[in-house]
This record gives sequence, C-alpha cells and structure tokens, in this order.
Amino acid sequence: MNRNKEKEKYDPYKVKVFKTAKDDDEEQPRACKLGLFPPKMERFHTLIVGRSGSGKTNVMLHMLTDKHLLGNVFKPKNVFLFCAVKPDKGMIKELKIPKKNIIEDFDDDKLMSMFQKLESVVDNNGWSQAPRTLWLFDDILSKK
Repeated sequence: MNRNKEKEKYDPYKVKVFKTAKDDDEEQPRACKLGLFPPKMERFHTLIVGRSGSGKTNVMLHMLTDKHLLGNVFKPKNVFLFCAVKPDKGMIKELKIPKKNIIEDFDDDKLMSMFQKLESVVDNNGWSQAPRTLWLFDDILSKK
C-alpha cells in the first residue's frame, strides 16, 4: 500500500482547523512561528512565580526585550503595569512604560473597564486592528 495513502487515512480524533478572523494577524512574532509561544498572541498568557530575588523580573524582561522572543511585539503605549507596591524603576525604564500606564491603585472595576475598551476595538475593527496589549501584574497581592 502507498505510504501517502496511509498518512491520509481517516482519523476520527483529528480536529479540522477552520480559519477565523483571529487568523488575520500577519505580523506574528518569530518566536510564535517557531513554537516557543502560542501561535496567536491573543492566546499568550504567562505566570512567573518565585521568591523575592529569584530572577522573575529578569526572565520577564528578557522575554519581552529579546528580538528573538517578544522584543518589539508590544508598543510601550500598550504596556500597563499594575502593582500594589512601589513599581520597579528598572522594569519601567527597560519597557519604556508611560507614567499614565502605571496603575498603583488597582481595582477590579478599573481592570474590567480597560478590558471592555479593548474588547470593543476587537468587536468594531477585528483582531487584526486591535493593539497587542500587555498587562503586567507585579506584586499585585502585596500590601502597601
């Protein structure tokens, strides 16, 4: 039997992938194309957990600034830092986070409002027109 025929054999568990509006993003970062990160940036979520001084911020800054990873994926105007303690000045400088995007008085309503604004851009203009937005939550559970 021909090997190509065997490969094309019906697999009842194989899911057919249908193209959606989310697939219009042609500016996919190289790290996504290589499989280091999810194929679509709207699916990118990460949680970096460790003790104080373990290098969490350093790893995150490396991922976000290295041109082979996520460097240049997020424009500074679309990077928001939520923190419950004094924000890390080094992180702010490296990511060029605008002062207005540093949120020290975090609350659920403010976050929901920001999410709804972003969602309305997607609803009105499609995924390809929505800005790649990065929300960083640094020591968000700490007390002032």
